Amino acid sequence: MNGLSLADLQRRALPLLDRTLDRDEWRYRSAEGFIAEGEVLEEIMAKDKDSMALIGYDKESLASLIRNAMMEADKTVQDRYNLPFSITFQGQNIEVTKNWYMSPQYSFLYNEKLSDSEFNESWQCEYRFENQENGLEILIGGDKTRGVVHYVEWLGFCEGGHPGNLYRVDPFILVGTLEGKIYKETIQVEKERCEHQQNQKAAEIENTRALIEEVQAEILQLTDKDKDEHLQRDIEFLQTRSEKLKQELEQMKRNHATRLSKLEQKQIQL
Repeated sequence: MNGLSLADLQRRALPLLDRTLDRDEWRYRSAEGFIAEGEVLEEIMAKDKDSMALIGYDKESLASLIRNAMMEADKTVQDRYNLPFSITFQGQNIEVTKNWYMSPQYSFLYNEKLSDSEFNESWQCEYRFENQENGLEILIGGDKTRGVVHYVEWLGFCEGGHPGNLYRVDPFILVGTLEGKIYKETIQVEKERCEHQQNQKAAEIENTRALIEEVQAEILQLTDKDKDEHLQRDIEFLQTRSEKLKQELEQMKRNHATRLSKLEQKQIQL
């Protein structure tokens, strides 16, 4: 597509944490990646095609759902960029935030050798949609004329990297957010997203614990009282942070349990 081979697209879709590792094409890539290491672009698109079919969509109609939600949001957004506001869409009460950022994200389909290509896109905004009744949310890069909406429409590509990629437009989560339709697959995907978030928070707690031990070991090797007091204050700060993180994790678990319980009550059968 757009003069690029499938191998080109596979390579570009992978995470690129260090731009110097791809000096020629880094701008067409993402630090987090459009897919995760070990994932295959074709397999993700095939799986998402099956998911769409299960819920009565194809790539064009799913892209249309995204575009219509963005158009409804744009009727309200006006000067409320980066601030949440509410819309009613498909009978759902949805909180929307349209965020703008300074640096553009280029499409991984971009080919600078084809200067007039419609596939050569970049964008500097994203939409966050959160269903106020069931708690599902989705983050979509770009707008109604460029970005992920075209990945879906042209390729049937909803991004990969589940559950770590915040920009993956999982078909089950998308229709659950925008239409309120909850399937057992929706609940499974959301469970995996919740577990990932909890694991991230737990990792923060573990990293803070390791830092405390590191500073404590440094204190034991010092004789300078002033340095000792300074490092002790560091420990107190880290301990306070650790307790706050633990409280946040427990609250997160409660919120997730409540959300999953609500979803199970709303589940419909395919």
